[in-house]
Amino acid sequence: FRAIGRAQSAGAAARDTGPLRLKDEAVIEKLFGINRQDPMIRLQLSDLDEARGTVRELAETPLEYAENAAGQATTVGGSVETRMKMWNAPLANALRNIDTGYARYFHGAPEPNSWQVRLSPLRSEFARHVQGDRRLTYAEFKREVSKAAFSGEKHQIPEVAAAAAEYRKIDDMMKQAAIDAGLFPEDVAVKGDVSHLFRMYNRQKIVAKRNEFAAILEDYFTVKRNEAAKIEATAKAADAKAQRALDQAQEFGRLTDAEIKGIVDETINTILGNAEGRIPYDAIVSGPRGPLKERLLQIESARISNFMELDIEKVLRAQVRTMSADVELARKFGSVDLAEQIRKINDEADAKIRAAKTDKERKALDASRKAAVRDVEGIRDRLRGQYKLPDNPDGIVLRAGRVIRNLNYLRLLGGMTISAIPDMGKLVMQHGMTSVFADGFVPLVTNRDLRGSKAI
Repeated sequence: FRAIGRAQSAGAAARDTGPLRLKDEAVIEKLFGINRQDPMIRLQLSDLDEARGTVRELAETPLEYAENAAGQATTVGGSVETRMKMWNAPLANALRNIDTGYARYFHGAPEPNSWQVRLSPLRSEFARHVQGDRRLTYAEFKREVSKAAFSGEKHQIPEVAAAAAEYRKIDDMMKQAAIDAGLFPEDVAVKGDVSHLFRMYNRQKIVAKRNEFAAILEDYFTVKRNEAAKIEATAKAADAKAQRALDQAQEFGRLTDAEIKGIVDETINTILGNAEGRIPYDAIVSGPRGPLKERLLQIESARISNFMELDIEKVLRAQVRTMSADVELARKFGSVDLAEQIRKINDEADAKIRAAKTDKERKALDASRKAAVRDVEGIRDRLRGQYKLPDNPDGIVLRAGRVIRNLNYLRLLGGMTISAIPDMGKLVMQHGMTSVFADGFVPLVTNRDLRGSKAI
């Protein structure tokens, strides 16, 4: 999996010279309303070749290139979006093994069958609330797996420990991919916990019990401050990097209690400031997002586990969704922000503007440049789950939108409408096309009194 598209510089990525011209491009450009309907097509028809080259490597393109018919790939190794989807395979495998592990625990069967795997979550809730069964429910099992994951995959229940080992496989895979892409140093190590668990915070719990959470953080920062204060001002470091760390530690050791309280409030506000459904950062400092941030808040997960999201399925899905985007962007382009590609788009636009003969041409090229940069940044942010994030995730408009969406889901009976579509085909398969239309569809349309309903 790591063999394709290892970490490379933006210049290396640029050497992947693939197709730039669409098949039937002249026709597509004349289709008013279609040629500008979304950022993908706009970039594929851009006046700037750098923009065209960037989009074919960034996302799955809806239109065919002229060279594709001759067997030339759109981009070597697949686009960033395609490679992100490839992470769904190990994710699905890990989740399937965790579900099988729970069925093995609940039923006491070494090799549970498929029905036992599917029904054990529901049966566990029934057994708990109706029969008073004390075995872990499915939800409790997944929380215990998360606790075992940050405790060295150790647990008194063997199936929980085995499920935590499944998490560790995909976690190690993503860590190595981040190292290969240059997002992690080679010597990256877990700090604070015995082993790593991608940290997500339970925002609702923190809001409800903020004072309790603040007390835990204040105690943590105070202890760290006191430890740092013991460092001698005359201590010597081995190199410049170590010296900077030493200076920062000594500065932290001089913080007052009031300043500690300010850090606690800032930490909590940063966690709560993340949009609903987004991945809260592991750090409260600038840098890469989510699990790729250097962790400043290195408090032991066991101390704040009541304020963390511990559903291992949610954790895994969030981790893969967040890390896969940054890993594949860095592999393909050399960075997660596409700064080099945007610079090249601007450079090409500047060169064409200098060579333009009229003001009209220069204005058109400048407009193309701005549109290309906007669309590239938009697609990049969409892949990273950051596009148009709200400043206030708890605003009344956003909360009302969520309520309306949930009500609409109920109105449409969830996915029932879509799942019922094949039922129409079942009638044809069972009774034949002629019988269905002659005895069913035609009377339904032509008989206003629906006298045929008497047979129902």
